[in-house]
Amino acid sequence: MPNPNDAARAAYEYKLMQKALDAKMPILGVCAGMQRLNVLCGGTLHQHIPDMLQHGEHMQIENYNIAPFIPVEPIQIHEGTALSSIADEIKSIFARGHVPNPPGVVEENSMHHQAVDKVGNGLKVSATAIDKLPGDIPLIEAVEADPAGPYANQFLIGVQWHPEFSASPLGAKLAQHVAAAATQFAQQTGREHTWEDVQHENIISSLPYIKLPTPDDSTMQAQVGSKVAQILATRIDYERTHALR
Repeated sequence: MPNPNDAARAAYEYKLMQKALDAKMPILGVCAGMQRLNVLCGGTLHQHIPDMLQHGEHMQIENYNIAPFIPVEPIQIHEGTALSSIADEIKSIFARGHVPNPPGVVEENSMHHQAVDKVGNGLKVSATAIDKLPGDIPLIEAVEADPAGPYANQFLIGVQWHPEFSASPLGAKLAQHVAAAATQFAQQTGREHTWEDVQHENIISSLPYIKLPTPDDSTMQAQVGSKVAQILATRIDYERTHALR
């Protein structure tokens, strides 16, 4: 049965996001925030990608107890996008140890079971996963304002991963850019918000916490550890053998 709290939060966030779009405020949509942005712009979602991919590796916490600050998914950032311009400011994100990533690939966390299907009006794809959906369809990992659309002059980026956990240095860079855009917007529009206002909004719109499963059974722990190693080995092998263009 659907959780009424989830429905209430979704309704609240849709209204909040619509007001932000109308006001041309800077927006950084994270995970479900990216999905809500896409739906609000007339797009659609894949409802359960584990069934489509035949694996649950994009749900790293729920399925495998992998902490959110551990990167598990190589993301291909598309050239010529606003996201690419931000990522290019930190060249080090394109390498991990002695195994260099292909050009434009950054490794991030992955904690979702839905994903963008049809891209909403005024948006464009700016990053995809190495996983492909049936029919060789790219799994969308980021969207942003289409420079030819109605949000061309607005900071508008949605990412499927959670940059706040700093699984890669790109998270901090995204935070810097949205903060700078927000500061500029406030100066241009004469807006000023107190710390109490911001904290109140955070309390209303945030989930209470993220629970990490902690199974006591040592056999289960060993299985989880083995799965983590398997996922990472698969990703490393893929990176070594594919150009990811």
